[in-house]
Amino acid sequence: MEVVIRMDNEQYLRDHPDVAKLMRALMRGILRNRPANPSTFAYEFFSRDRASIRQDLDAKE
Repeated sequence: MEVVIRMDNEQYLRDHPDVAKLMRALMRGILRNRPANPSTFAYEFFSRDRASIRQDLDAKE
């Protein structure tokens, strides 16, 4: 069962490459800013307007 779930998750991530981009942008922001509360940072990161998020997705690492 666990193997099937893992395979399904991997397929989903392959089908939706923007998920990986979002996670990389979030991690980049966390590592740059070193917030005391990463959960709050993540909430605020994804609460921004689409243009701001898109800018972070397009930024170079």
